[in-house]
Amino acid sequence: MKAAHSCFRPSAIVTVAMFLVCHAGTSTAAMAGAGGKDNMEFIRAACGTTSYPRLCFETLSTHARTIQRDPVILAIAALSVSLESARGASAAMTKIAAQGLMKPRESAAVKDCVETMGDSVEELRRSIKEMAHLRRPDRDLAFHISNIQTWVSAALTDEKTCMESFADNSLNGRIKDAMRIHVVNVAQRTSNALALISALISSPPDVIFLIQLSDPPPVIPPSDPSPSRLCSPLRGFLWGCLCTDSCSPHVPTSPLMGVSIA
Repeated sequence: MKAAHSCFRPSAIVTVAMFLVCHAGTSTAAMAGAGGKDNMEFIRAACGTTSYPRLCFETLSTHARTIQRDPVILAIAALSVSLESARGASAAMTKIAAQGLMKPRESAAVKDCVETMGDSVEELRRSIKEMAHLRRPDRDLAFHISNIQTWVSAALTDEKTCMESFADNSLNGRIKDAMRIHVVNVAQRTSNALALISALISSPPDVIFLIQLSDPPPVIPPSDPSPSRLCSPLRGFLWGCLCTDSCSPHVPTSPLMGVSIA
């Protein structure tokens, strides 16, 4: 990724995605108090429309304080959870493949699965990036939501294709089970994200109106290019081109903590 030479206003979408994964370890009980009962009930009701409501609530309720009762931020949270899960699954499968203990047929199946999971990661990344368009002045909600649905649907298809790579009964049972667990976890989260995104287009007119009126985050004054101020909200997840050259050394570079969306 090319280094940026000047900072620009980070989109609300990217900033929220960073914050969500940064605070993913916070307990649901703690967030219930911080997020408020109404926020938790909003998430519970929205998750009730998904295929895996319990998983949906468990993974998103920890972000109640950030989500509040905003359907767009809820969808961003679901996408962020799915993306992080997909990246983790891809890393785990790559590690299994690197052990060199598989037969050629098993190795080929794992390789195919890793490749399709990589495609899924890219599609989820693009969908999060597309979410930024929902709150721009020139936005066309239906158009951009359709694009996001396309990317997330493609990601879900790739995840199902990955699972199909292990349909052969001749493959090692332990390897097959380990891989399937990883992929099923990702696919269920992606399915939930798709349901919450699809709900945006069928939201009541007053909700659509509020989405369109939502303001972007405040501009960071250029007179204060402090690396700590610019980078502190970015710790933990998507940061990419949101920092200047002087800022980037302060950003974590761990594979699970420095994820570029550029």
